[in-house]
Amino acid sequence: MEPIKILFFALASFFGVENQRILADKTTVTVYPQKKQIEIVQENIFAFVPNAKDLQLAQEEWSNINHYKQNGEKWSQDLVYFSDKKIEFSENKKGKTAKITLTYSHPNDMSVMGIWYNEDKDQFEMNYIPEQKLTTKDGKKNGIFWNFDGNKNFSFTIEPFKTIPKNRKIYKFK
Repeated sequence: MEPIKILFFALASFFGVENQRILADKTTVTVYPQKKQIEIVQENIFAFVPNAKDLQLAQEEWSNINHYKQNGEKWSQDLVYFSDKKIEFSENKKGKTAKITLTYSHPNDMSVMGIWYNEDKDQFEMNYIPEQKLTTKDGKKNGIFWNFDGNKNFSFTIEPFKTIPKNRKIYKFK
């Protein structure tokens, strides 16, 4: 099994950008097995910007993603098995939010994101990685894995940047 991909909290990875600068403070992932849909909500989008060049590159990356249709940005090749892909942006007093909705044909399509389907047990499984600070009311931790019922909606939240070192410069997109 692969770990949960950076895909969940690095916005540009949904578009195949290799050196992602745009991240999310909090990401909530909800899987709807009956609808064969996965929804990823990235809240409080920001970028680490140690210098002015990085700030400029982050702003360009944000502009490309925010206007992906107009700029001809293509979804990542990793998401080829998802038949319907949609992204919506919103804003509140805390910052920008991206909501990504993907439709899959088979539960195993989510393996690209580190969510595996075990047909024998009718369960979804993911690796447990303490640094990602995953919380859920729907799953059960089983050793080094999280397990979720295969026929019920489930969600989890990851906050890998909950504690950002004071010396890290961040830029909140407005």
